[in-house]
Amino acid sequence: MTQLEIDPAETVSGNGKRRAVQNGSPTRPSTRGDLRADQFVGRDGEVLSRTQTNQIDPYHVPPEIIPVGWSYQWNTVSIYNNQDLVIGQNMRMYGNGWRPVPAERHDGMFVPRGTKGAIIRDGMRLEERPQGMTDLAVEESKSVARRQISDQHQSVMGNVKKAMRDGMEMSGKYRGTGGNMKMQIDPGLDIPPPTHTLAEPGE
Repeated sequence: MTQLEIDPAETVSGNGKRRAVQNGSPTRPSTRGDLRADQFVGRDGEVLSRTQTNQIDPYHVPPEIIPVGWSYQWNTVSIYNNQDLVIGQNMRMYGNGWRPVPAERHDGMFVPRGTKGAIIRDGMRLEERPQGMTDLAVEESKSVARRQISDQHQSVMGNVKKAMRDGMEMSGKYRGTGGNMKMQIDPGLDIPPPTHTLAEPGE
């Protein structure tokens, strides 16, 4: 943002009008012709724009601001009337390497400018840990998911074979439609949500 200051020594010109100065030299205040359509000039010369709209996800973290070799994630730090759950989850996240991202690193992006300490919004704290730890957690989650799918498949097939021991008749209404079964496995809490579409099992 650009902010223009008024120099007390040059506040009034010969025609009685104030002159703004920037970096010690007189300049003209910004005009609408100098700005984008979504920018406006405030009373003190500051260029204003709407950066918090309904179309913007307040928890979106641009990938380019994340330090190389690290991963970010919003973790819950407070839930109304349920402190025991939060304490347990906080201990789990801490034990899995997550630490608060300092607000000074991204000054004014997620919390007001000048905020010190952690970045907290609506009970969520932005935290970081080495990318290698997140990669390990993702692989572990995939391994658990594959094992659960395999176990469920074996269990279902075993039950089907047992139920069809004497054969099964399908009415003409459903003949040829085939069967369809889907399973959903939630990822681990300490794994950031994916930014891409996950493949279906077997793909």
